[in-house]
Amino acid sequence: MGAPDTLLFHTFLLRAKFIALGEDFRIFGADGRVHYEVDGKVRFGVTFVLEDVAGNALLRAQEQLLAAYATVHLHRGQALAATVIKRQSAERVDFAIDLADGTEWMARGSFPAEDYRILRGGAGIARIRQGDGGYTIALAPGEDEPLLLAVAVAIVRQARPQPPASVGATT
Repeated sequence: MGAPDTLLFHTFLLRAKFIALGEDFRIFGADGRVHYEVDGKVRFGVTFVLEDVAGNALLRAQEQLLAAYATVHLHRGQALAATVIKRQSAERVDFAIDLADGTEWMARGSFPAEDYRILRGGAGIARIRQGDGGYTIALAPGEDEPLLLAVAVAIVRQARPQPPASVGATT
């Protein structure tokens, strides 16, 4: 499996907004400009909207309450795009990511290290890693960028009950 943090991967920096209602973030590209915004809702469970810079909703996340495992559904418009299901042991956190087209991804990581890799068929397509300034999210080129970023935010928010001060990714 290739390392998803090579120079060919796109990188973004996700930072919490200084003043916000809910858990709001901005996602900056390597050029330093805002590429996406995450509008976190103040509700029970994981709820957020990934927006482009014009404020258009790209994906909506809603946690399924009363599920056996922590489950977040990601929607594009009214259509289900993906479901993220958390499974945790003492040493490791795994996430099953079921896409609407039947494709399956898996995110594997270490809870204490807060380092997760998203795999498709054993190949790395993204990496989410805790750093000094938050999280870095590296995405393989040619992938569905908004969907992978929404999956990454869902993983970070499920893995940590409290939101981080910032979350990062690069291009």
